[in-house]
Amino acid sequence: MEPVYRPRVAGVLRLISTIPGVTVEDSTTGGQPTLTITAGVRTDGTQHVLTINAHNGAPVSSTVNSPETGTTFTGTYEVSRVTVADISAGTT
Repeated sequence: MEPVYRPRVAGVLRLISTIPGVTVEDSTTGGQPTLTITAGVRTDGTQHVLTINAHNGAPVSSTVNSPETGTTFTGTYEVSRVTVADISAGTT
């Protein structure tokens, strides 16, 4: 299934893809369409890989790979929607 990008997500991806050294690729994470954005962020070869939901742009995961130190750091995100009533009730 081809991802259907929302206009804002598509616009940001077009902008990001013009930056030298940045790639945007279709991917799948947990059975859902995602986009993987890879950027070399330092001259030592360190790369930052950000995976976002292809439909709404919400972050899924972020990984930083440093070949110089041999370390990799990964974080995952869980996005949820809340209402003012939820916050007032203390349920979030």
